[in-house]
Amino acid sequence: MGESMQSPFLSWSIWASESLFYQSIKSFFRDMLSNNNSRKRIVFDSSMMTLVLCSVIIMILDIQYQLGNWVYYFEWATITIFTLEYLLRLWTSGDFHSLGIASYETAQLSRTPVQWRNVLKVWLKQKWQFIKTPLAIIDLLAIIPLYRPLRMFRLFLLFRLFKVFRYSRTLRSFGSIFSEKKFELRLIFLVLIVVITISGVGLYIFEGHLAESKINSLFDAFYWALITISTVGYGDITPVTIEGQVITMILILCGVGLIAFFTSTLVTAFNNQRNNIQHDRLLSDVEKKSQYILVCGYGRIGESLVHQFKERKKELIVVDRDPIKIARARASGVLAIESDASDLTLLNNMAVAKKARTVLCLTNNDVINLYITLSIRQLNPEAEILVRLNDKQNHQKMMIAGASRVISPYHVVATIGREFAGQPVAFEVIRSIANGNEVSGIETIPVSQNSALDGITIEQLALAEAGLVLLGVLQREADDSSQHYIVGNARFRFNPGIDFQLTSGDTLVVIGNYQRAQHFVLNYC
Repeated sequence: MGESMQSPFLSWSIWASESLFYQSIKSFFRDMLSNNNSRKRIVFDSSMMTLVLCSVIIMILDIQYQLGNWVYYFEWATITIFTLEYLLRLWTSGDFHSLGIASYETAQLSRTPVQWRNVLKVWLKQKWQFIKTPLAIIDLLAIIPLYRPLRMFRLFLLFRLFKVFRYSRTLRSFGSIFSEKKFELRLIFLVLIVVITISGVGLYIFEGHLAESKINSLFDAFYWALITISTVGYGDITPVTIEGQVITMILILCGVGLIAFFTSTLVTAFNNQRNNIQHDRLLSDVEKKSQYILVCGYGRIGESLVHQFKERKKELIVVDRDPIKIARARASGVLAIESDASDLTLLNNMAVAKKARTVLCLTNNDVINLYITLSIRQLNPEAEILVRLNDKQNHQKMMIAGASRVISPYHVVATIGREFAGQPVAFEVIRSIANGNEVSGIETIPVSQNSALDGITIEQLALAEAGLVLLGVLQREADDSSQHYIVGNARFRFNPGIDFQLTSGDTLVVIGNYQRAQHFVLNYC
């Protein structure tokens, strides 16, 4: 490209990369069309599936019942929506401005002119990569019926049904089966074409000139060969010569062999992809959740915690690599995924960055817990990560990796044993309250900014009317002179006075019924 063309390309690249409006619009449609973790895509896919099914059903009913002129306008509206979808997918399949800026910066460093022709080639190649994908071809075929005067194109209306593959994760997994075995399927198709061609031409040579034969053209011979090799055999065309009958017998044997080979190929592919299909179905269930608690490791501690969370009706997801533990979790009615909890691809598909409010790393291996913590913290800096510690020497490493809390089961048991030996009655009371039941338990109430609790004193709380007893206040920031206990990175002030003022970021620790605590939160928070 000459210098006269360089300025418009560069100007566009700079504007597109700096325009927040352009970037936000493109990001919106990209999320809606291709981001598996976006709720916009869930709504869009459901709407498009409904439109596809309705358009096909209306087309079928219109053939027999002549529904009226409104069908014509509905068809035009449907085609318009499909066309816009296709163009939007084409638009979001590549960014010219990113290529342009990168090429310009490279040219500046090397002190050479920008080769805009090469930039255009790369950009067009990105578009072509999208256009030739199977789903993009199906999208295009679904638009072709716009030319309704050409009756042969009406057949392409049926291709709209294949668009459902784009909007369903499970059906996309089903399509990946054919992609995995594409070499075997191409081989079967090639052998099928060769056998049909040879047998059809052979029968035409032997019987095409006979008056008593129903083979009047080469097309008739190919039609006969196809229905024979498929073992359908309508009987409308039958060989009348010995040579034709021999060809028929050979063709039937070839058909049985090809069908057996095709069936075994698909069965093998299904067995290989069965876990992936189940995995995708579980991820679809995860997409429906707005928030959840992620439990990594379903051992004895994890199973006990999950049972208690279920009693509180918390949204839970369990991840473990042991199929036996996963089967046990699913049997208890919990959404469980058999995978590595430190896998970033899995965590991204689960939208951990947006939906995981609390993560429990409960495996019996500190190294695995460390990797899980690092992966979670990388994706979600705000998540509360509770880590099980098996070796006290690894405590500092867990905290550096991003753990919010580190708990050693052995240390907890030792502490409980010490307290029980010293004050058994008091310990039983505290344990009963801490465990919680239908009467009472220990609950926490956060004080959010600009809420009804922000800025008021303990005297104004009205906890007694709500049936709650204040145990203390957990503060992220506190006066060093105040009496408090260090709890992780926060400070716990036990039984504060009535003039104590709450601020945003504090957490009330109360004793009372869970439902009453939740009612209090709804009214004041």
